Amino acid sequence: MARRRKRRLAPGGVPGVFTSVGGLTGRAAGIPWSVSATGIDWGGAVVEDATLKVGLTARPTRAWARRFRRVLALLDRSSGEWDAISLRADAITVTNLREGSEEKLRHMLEGIVTEVQGGHVEDTGPRDEEREKLRARDRRMTDAFRRPKAAE
Repeated sequence: MARRRKRRLAPGGVPGVFTSVGGLTGRAAGIPWSVSATGIDWGGAVVEDATLKVGLTARPTRAWARRFRRVLALLDRSSGEWDAISLRADAITVTNLREGSEEKLRHMLEGIVTEVQGGHVEDTGPRDEEREKLRARDRRMTDAFRRPKAAE
């Protein structure tokens, strides 16, 4: 006879999201029961026709998506640097993005995700300034390769 697994419930008897961090789950990992480990996958970001589409590292729960939209409504102050930000399935889309606003938008989206996660983010350690300069150089070169070749 097969042994049935017990369903774990979050506080209040509600099924929770049990995210694993360093082998720990739930509160032991420092993550509230209702927070999923969804982040932004910047490595897959694509801009076409001034529209940014960037995927998420995990499919967000309904609660995560709802909280994302609430925080977005509070923080989105684009000053005309982009039009609309939307969350669909497992990607964030930003329309009519103006050149030069990339860092401001990235910072805002990361802030929204941090807030949605409840302030629980992994400590990435101190940033090495030289390494950051090299990464910026690499990003510029990557962008140059991704841009369509200008007609001569």
